[in-house]
Amino acid sequence: MNLQQRMAFHDDLRHGGAEHHRKLFSALSNLWSRLRDDPEAVAALAQILAPEAESLPDAYCAATERLRRLEQDISNEIAETNRVCKEEAARLKDHVAYASHRIIELIGERKKLERLLERGASESVLKAREKMRSAGVPERELDRIKPLLDHNEVRAQIAELDAESAMLSQFTRTADASILPADFADRARAHRELYELMRTARGPNLAVMGP
Repeated sequence: MNLQQRMAFHDDLRHGGAEHHRKLFSALSNLWSRLRDDPEAVAALAQILAPEAESLPDAYCAATERLRRLEQDISNEIAETNRVCKEEAARLKDHVAYASHRIIELIGERKKLERLLERGASESVLKAREKMRSAGVPERELDRIKPLLDHNEVRAQIAELDAESAMLSQFTRTADASILPADFADRARAHRELYELMRTARGPNLAVMGP
């Protein structure tokens, strides 16, 4: 299981999917209940797991060993999944950091455009129109010199922001880097370098501080 598959799996569990998981878990739970309550069921399981055994005690021993190997195989599979996911998470670290930062930026940009729609124009345009209106400039000339904004254009910009935000949210939820634009890796790297530069600039200059 890689990182993308693991995140999809946990997303399914959180949102009611993974029916196959619940069916297997239910079957295991029912089996355990039967084994816990019926010693003969345990003996039958031993014989099923070790049909080559010549006696019931031998079947118990062979079945126990096979179950221990199964448990070890499960541990090994989980360890391998953890290793693969850790490597992929490290590779995508800059992508996730920049995507999270960009999602917050998009929220701010969207709010600005919403306020712009409410006002009908930027603050500077509104002030300029009011000043010219007070000076006697006709309304039609105001629309030519300092036009109000195109609402459809602003709504289209908001739609673009929403589409980008949805894409980035999907990436952070799924780790599917294939949905990102071609230049995203460069943008993520530039964001990390800028962050590191700013962090260094904010830190104390130990070389000149002295004891």
